[in-house]
Amino acid sequence: MTRNQESIKFKPSITSIYQCLILLCFSWGALAFPFTIDAQLNSIIFYLALIPCSIAAIMGLSKILVKKLFIKNGILYFKNGIFTYKLNIEKSRIYYEKVFVWGGNFKDYYGLVLHINIDNLMRISFNNKFVLTYEMNEIKLAYYKKEFQSKLGIEINSVGNLW
Repeated sequence: MTRNQESIKFKPSITSIYQCLILLCFSWGALAFPFTIDAQLNSIIFYLALIPCSIAAIMGLSKILVKKLFIKNGILYFKNGIFTYKLNIEKSRIYYEKVFVWGGNFKDYYGLVLHINIDNLMRISFNNKFVLTYEMNEIKLAYYKKEFQSKLGIEINSVGNLW
């Protein structure tokens, strides 16, 4: 197999760019809040305001990074921008499920979601759940199921309505 046949790459979509912009706006809101209430901005308040600002900015920028799943030396890896995760095939799953989108036009968005460790599914973690692609439909799902099975040998699971 060539290098392109062993990897699946996900480029940013319009929805992911929109999500990045919304989260970057939220990050500046946390920094601007002390100015709106005329608080004395000493160093402690400034650094405390920088914490949620930087978390929102990092989460926003992670939406537009190129995501890639690839096999190297028989081991499955997930690359999110500059970060590379070694996946345990028994504990990681890819789901086709409803994803949360800030804003939008009140429609349901479905996407492919990678869970690094299925044991941490109910915990809050910044590096366990990654949205690979937004704006999925049944045709794209059938294509990705075929691509994942032929290139990586991974099955995509579907999550139905929970309520």
